[in-house]
Amino acid sequence: MGEYLGDRELTFGLRAREASDLPVLADILARQQASSRYPFRWPLPMPDVDFVARSSDENAWVAHEGPRLLGHVAVGIVSEDDFGEIFRDGLGIQVDRLRSVTTLFTSIEARSLGVGRALLAQAEADIVDRGLVPVLDVLPVHAAASAMYARRGWRTVTTATAVDAIKGRFHVEHIAPEGSIAAQIDDLRPAARRRYWLRQVLNAAVLPGFAAVLVLTQTFDLTFFVVACLIGALNFFMAMSQRRPILGGHRDGLVPLVLGLDFRRRRTVRRAVRTANPSVDPVLQYVELTEARRLALQYKTSVWALGVSLVVLLILAAVHFADGSNATVFVLAALAVFAVVAGTWSMLSSRGAQRYLERLGYDPQSLLPRDEPSSAL
Repeated sequence: MGEYLGDRELTFGLRAREASDLPVLADILARQQASSRYPFRWPLPMPDVDFVARSSDENAWVAHEGPRLLGHVAVGIVSEDDFGEIFRDGLGIQVDRLRSVTTLFTSIEARSLGVGRALLAQAEADIVDRGLVPVLDVLPVHAAASAMYARRGWRTVTTATAVDAIKGRFHVEHIAPEGSIAAQIDDLRPAARRRYWLRQVLNAAVLPGFAAVLVLTQTFDLTFFVVACLIGALNFFMAMSQRRPILGGHRDGLVPLVLGLDFRRRRTVRRAVRTANPSVDPVLQYVELTEARRLALQYKTSVWALGVSLVVLLILAAVHFADGSNATVFVLAALAVFAVVAGTWSMLSSRGAQRYLERLGYDPQSLLPRDEPSSAL
């Protein structure tokens, strides 16, 4: 993702927060406070590092341009206190299904360049992906942040008055996304399912269909047709046996949600996953996360399928070469080249997806945040 910064392009990425980031983030927080008035109470009654990294944090990310940090956001558990009760009563949702977007801030140099929007989109996508609802509170004095939330469809659930020993009485707005992004994602699912099963039928029919044509034209005998059907079936069951136990724990794990998008946005999602560069749009970022999870498990399947296909094609080529069937050998060689190209592309896509997940702090094997136990599935 890139934005204009003076006379150059600001190219930034997102990754999971690391312990070594905390002193730098605390310094960024302190330097931007005077102009943003966030945090509202300053100096803090605690070390700045403890404000950035809280015990309630589940996940946290930083925006960075190379080694330079540009901003931060975290997702935290909502406790059964006044904050949780306000959203429970206002939204009609149990507190354990709420997650708070917290400590969202950017450096002074990165303001108005899309960094804050990208961090907010990442937090929203992470929360919605787990079937939860994002919430946060904002003060009217934080006008720029309030405007960004409003542009992204967040609405006020309720307004309360808080009292601080130093700042005195002040208003707090408790906000949540209007209908969240869940409604937009729900709209993608019917088209994604239709296109997915159509593609599955076509994929399953291509190899046996091609083999049937060759058998009917007497290029190959019936053995080739049987082998082709077996390869297709083995590839399908191998893929599902690897994917279902892991992806089955995610609502959009098995059916590629990207198929519900139009062609232009499908290209955007696939490019973002391939280059490990998350989009700013929270809907696209959610789709990217589900697509990265799906593709990350594709590597072993691709290697296995490529190896089996090449072995079978080479054996058949050797047999027909011995018989002097040069035309048949040429067809088999062409199929082998196609298998290599398709398998290589599939493996490259899978590697890109793994880098995408790693950049956002997910384990590409379990598909979970690195600090979350696999038993959560």
